[in-house]
Amino acid sequence: MEAWRRMGKAIGAHMPLIVLFCVAAGVLFPRVFGTFEPIVPALFAFMTFQGSLNNTFHPLPLIVILAITLVAMPVLAFALASLLFAGNVNIITGILLEYSVPIGIVSFMWVGMFSGNTALGLSAILVSTVLAPFSIPLTLKLLMGATIHMDALGMMINMVFMIALPALAGMAVNDLTRGWGHDVLSPSIDPLCKMLLLVIITANSTQMSEYILNMTWERAGVALFILVFASSGFLWGMIAARLLHQPFSTLV
Repeated sequence: MEAWRRMGKAIGAHMPLIVLFCVAAGVLFPRVFGTFEPIVPALFAFMTFQGSLNNTFHPLPLIVILAITLVAMPVLAFALASLLFAGNVNIITGILLEYSVPIGIVSFMWVGMFSGNTALGLSAILVSTVLAPFSIPLTLKLLMGATIHMDALGMMINMVFMIALPALAGMAVNDLTRGWGHDVLSPSIDPLCKMLLLVIITANSTQMSEYILNMTWERAGVALFILVFASSGFLWGMIAARLLHQPFSTLV
């Protein structure tokens, strides 16, 4: 068991480098790793269960997270995209959508991996997903004057099976076992969750294969913008946490 946990820590310590190899594998071999895509929701559900075996938070950080991700970043992304890619409505719309979608479930794993507040992370994911059927059409309407229709029921069903039920199960196990879930079970399955994260990243990367293997200067410019702007999200989070005098776990 100790060797198993050491392997999990080793994966976590080298995760940034490993992720690059996973993305490259997904892009170069989409037919091989694309076969894992159907089980990605189940893998997400398992990681949510593992991460929910701990938890507590205060509402103010959650409100700030939602304000940054659902309001500030979409507005700023739209303004910058309109400036840098003026005249290309498709790219501007795509960039706006990129920063209007709910917080990614995989962020829950990253929060747990770096000793962050998993309850806060899970809550942010849940609330942003619940708001998505309303926030995304509203954002597009206000910023671009566009109207879209979304499969709200489908999103809710996915949220229930990938987030809500696994989270409730994790908290119930921890409560019913008087902390055994958090102290014993969670560390035991943590290495497996890290491995599953790599499978998810590799499988999802297959979606980029066609675009990366047929790269154009325009696509390269969009990719660079996405990289820089997405990375800035870490800065906004750090600034917000510092201004609110939040502990390290909330900053993560």
